[in-house]
Amino acid sequence: MWAIIWLALCILSGVLANRRGRSFIGFFLISFLLSPLVGFIAVLCVKDLSKEKENSLAANMMDTRTCPKCAETIKVQAQVCRYCGNEDLPPIEIPINPELTESHISAIQNITSKGIDYEKLSQEVLGRVIPIESLSLEQASSIIQKGSLL
Repeated sequence: MWAIIWLALCILSGVLANRRGRSFIGFFLISFLLSPLVGFIAVLCVKDLSKEKENSLAANMMDTRTCPKCAETIKVQAQVCRYCGNEDLPPIEIPINPELTESHISAIQNITSKGIDYEKLSQEVLGRVIPIESLSLEQASSIIQKGSLL
């Protein structure tokens, strides 16, 4: 009976680790060999990677586009497709975030009108330059907060 409870708790520890973007098998083995309690503590102590993976995937999607001739993924800045040499690339489409309100946009524009360079601010806060209209609410708030401190 105790063995079944032990095994179930080890599996649960592995499932929780997997939801946080970590290895199911690794945390299952830690729990199985040491203790399910140690496994749960380890899961709670490690950084949640699932959100980072989502953010990096979204960032990667904004930095690339598809060549209409060969359907390969190329960088947005590319003038010529590196795979097929196509020079007739579609224009860059900047997705507009419908959640972003006019007050957010005007607050950022007010910051830039004070002489603060938006591209440098975006690079500093977000790690890359994102057009104002494409910012998420969280990103816009971060830029507004940092810009108002300068």
